[in-house]
This record gives sequence, structure tokens and C-alpha cells, in this order.
Amino acid sequence: YREAAVQRGRRLVVLWRLGAACDSPFEDLFEPLPGVVMLHGLGELPLAHREALAAAGGAAKASVYDSHPSIKYTETEASMYAALSPLPPVRAAAAANVAA
Repeated sequence: YREAAVQRGRRLVVLWRLGAACDSPFEDLFEPLPGVVMLHGLGELPLAHREALAAAGGAAKASVYDSHPSIKYTETEASMYAALSPLPPVRAAAAANVAA
């Protein structure tokens, strides 16, 4: 969805919910992504945006870890994932797991 937002000259707003699958904020795992705003709850949105979401029937319901349909299974999708840069502690933990 980031690429789709970039193509439209917009920012992507991501609601990063903590839970059993991932209990760490994005900022603790990866370098910031240009053009992406990470939120941890809808309460972080300005009131006007929350009202617009409510009027539209709520937040978009994209699948977890999914891509925009226009780039799914393409080289562009692969390049979007390549833009993720894990922070040093995450890289170290991954390297330790691979070595084990």
C-alpha cells in the first residue's frame, strides 16, 4: 500500500496494533519508512480523520502483511519489502537464530 500511496502523492497511515503475533512497535523493529506514518491506535488520528473514517464505515480492512492488489506478486512488491531496514538489535537476533 505504500507504493500505491506514493504513486498518488499521499502518505500511508498504518495502524500497527500490538498483539500476540507482534508485541513490539514498528519503531522498535525497523528504521522509519519514508511516506509512512505509524499509529498505535485510532485515537492518534486527528478528530477530523476519525470522523471521516467513521462516516466511511471504519478503517480499511486489508489483510495482515498484505500488499495493494495493483502490485501483488510483482517486482514492485518485492522492492517494497526490500525497503524495510531492521534495527541493529533485530538484525543481531535474526543472525543468532540463523546461526543456531
